[in-house]
Amino acid sequence: MSQSDFGTINPTAKSGSALATDLMAFRDALHSSHKGPTAPSYVVTGLVWLDDALDPLWLYKIYDGTSWITMFAVDSSTDRAWPINPGEKERFPLAGGTANALTLTPAVAMTAYADMDVLTFEAASSNSAAVTMNVSNIGAKAIRKMAAGADVALVAGDILDGVRYTANYDTAANAGAGAWVLVNEPSATLTSPGVVELATDAEAIAKADAVRALTPSNLAALGASTTLAGLVELATAAEVATGTDTARAPSVSTMGSHQGMAKAWVNFNGDGTVAIRDSFNVTSITDNGVGDYTINFTTAFANANYVMVGSGRDDAGAGAYNLGLLQQITLTTTTANIRTRAVNNTALDCDTFHVAGFGD
Repeated sequence: MSQSDFGTINPTAKSGSALATDLMAFRDALHSSHKGPTAPSYVVTGLVWLDDALDPLWLYKIYDGTSWITMFAVDSSTDRAWPINPGEKERFPLAGGTANALTLTPAVAMTAYADMDVLTFEAASSNSAAVTMNVSNIGAKAIRKMAAGADVALVAGDILDGVRYTANYDTAANAGAGAWVLVNEPSATLTSPGVVELATDAEAIAKADAVRALTPSNLAALGASTTLAGLVELATAAEVATGTDTARAPSVSTMGSHQGMAKAWVNFNGDGTVAIRDSFNVTSITDNGVGDYTINFTTAFANANYVMVGSGRDDAGAGAYNLGLLQQITLTTTTANIRTRAVNNTALDCDTFHVAGFGD
């Protein structure tokens, strides 16, 4: 403790050596800002005092004639200092209570809430709904955030476990009920931008977290495999056609590039007016006469060396059917001219015809 008060000097009673001793003691007190765990007994307006009652946390205070005002704090164990006001009593205290009803116990207790009080705290858990905070057991007050120029209640994920938050007390907030208003940007949501915590690889793989964001490094952990659903690179048409790539996936537009996939198919009624029931990559069918059709493709084949396969049948009545056999006549990259014949090799219109094309 470096505090000293030698009172009023009586030059007729105080010897030179005694005065020197008093002055040196008072010099030490001045040099140490009257450091000690209790306030100096010789208090006067403007006196400064370094309160070390919470050592290694020191509070630098000044007497305003009525009370001691804390100006800033010093952590002598880490050689750090920071400004402090009546509301900011401790550096990053850990919040207690529950996720939605926080309690805060600063090293130097607050006695009342006042406008512009500031608190910085570390959350111990993530909230799931609106939040209140009770500081120094004064009473619970809502924690609010600013949105579109007004203070609003917090929603799930606005406070995240392990994140530090700063809040100002505003007596007019929360419709005049008073509230702690977060200075931090609010957490991001599906409808508003904000601060977001980054996901770990494990959280990314679990795919159950709705409040954390992925990073580029997470994407590598999300690669799909035969046992894990995840991200996969899309294959080019050439890679799909080769059919040997085990790490890439075909897209809807490249599926038809694989040699084993039909590049075109059609189910149509060729008896009377030609009518397509369903098809893929077939624009229309031209009726050239009995048992003679031209299939017109939406997307051309790479060459004319493809294969058309199919069969048809025609209802002969009384439960009997005529079998239609397919003949390939002329193939181009954009059309296929086919004919159907009955078993006796006569031209036959089939009311049900199934045709598919395979190739490049």
